[in-house]
Amino acid sequence: HLILKPDVVSGQRVHVHIRSPGISIDTEAIAQHDSYQGTMVKLQHAHANKSFMARVVAPDHVEVDA
Repeated sequence: HLILKPDVVSGQRVHVHIRSPGISIDTEAIAQHDSYQGTMVKLQHAHANKSFMARVVAPDHVEVDA
């Protein structure tokens, strides 16, 4: 059996790229559960008590399309 390591691990700090027409923002957040590339993960903003969802695009990297 091949066991795949999650691209994002619960409690891990990840790089967040937020895209919207005319603007691009990079920040960090903390993963709330394990997740794999192409799937959604719930995150908590690293500097505020706010949660949001993002798509895993690479190990330790997620994207939000606003």
